[in-house]
Amino acid sequence: MTTSIISPIESGAQYIQKMARSFLFVGILNIICGIILTIIGWPVGLFSVVVGVIELINASLFWSTPPKRNSAPMYVAVFEIVNIISLGTLWSPILGINNLIRFKSPEVQAFFTALQRGEIMPNDRGLLKTTGQYKKCLKCAEPIQLDAVICRYCGYQFNEDDVKQAKELAIFQANKLNEQIIFSKLQRKRKNRMFWGWFLVSIGSFFFLVSVLTYLFPIQKEVSKGSEMKIEGLLGSIIIFVIPLISWGLFLFKKSKSIKTKMDSKTN
Repeated sequence: MTTSIISPIESGAQYIQKMARSFLFVGILNIICGIILTIIGWPVGLFSVVVGVIELINASLFWSTPPKRNSAPMYVAVFEIVNIISLGTLWSPILGINNLIRFKSPEVQAFFTALQRGEIMPNDRGLLKTTGQYKKCLKCAEPIQLDAVICRYCGYQFNEDDVKQAKELAIFQANKLNEQIIFSKLQRKRKNRMFWGWFLVSIGSFFFLVSVLTYLFPIQKEVSKGSEMKIEGLLGSIIIFVIPLISWGLFLFKKSKSIKTKMDSKTN
């Protein structure tokens, strides 16, 4: 029971800790690179310094247990993506896109939701735990273990019905949370499949259209032998580019449909 309760939120907490370390390392790197670029005559490098300072601030906010802010800083990821204009490197936008994906993940969203509701607390070893593992004492309102019969704070004694009801409620909440996270993952995966499916089909159709138009309306007249070469080129472009792209897109549509079927089975 305990694993089913805390696993999604613990995953979200692990993501947050990874991002805090990422903000610390990349923030220092951005500041150093921005200062160097500004000194050698590239004033836009100051933007990199600003991004680095913002990253260090967020690193300090998310480093503590529990974090000092209870929402995902989407703007930081956006700044990291835009930072390509000052650094001219790909690692900053790649990191920003990765952080943006993590911030929107169901685990992180579930973690922040639990944090906003006050359901996250550090245990004796400083690790994050969800209060779904605990019940509140009816007398002093302090969180205690689900199996506890006597409150360790005020000595209040629970009866068997109270303990049973607390366990049933915790199991129900844990299962509901896991179902929501699984459904959110399937929904996000389906959207990604649909997006890339349409993208690939559109690119394949564009290649096909350009190839046909180039064949039907050549830029300059050619002799018969040249026309035969052009037919080979048209068939070659269709085989090399059009068919693989459209086939891959249709495959993603099929995968998206199977995910939707799975989602419908869970809702029914």
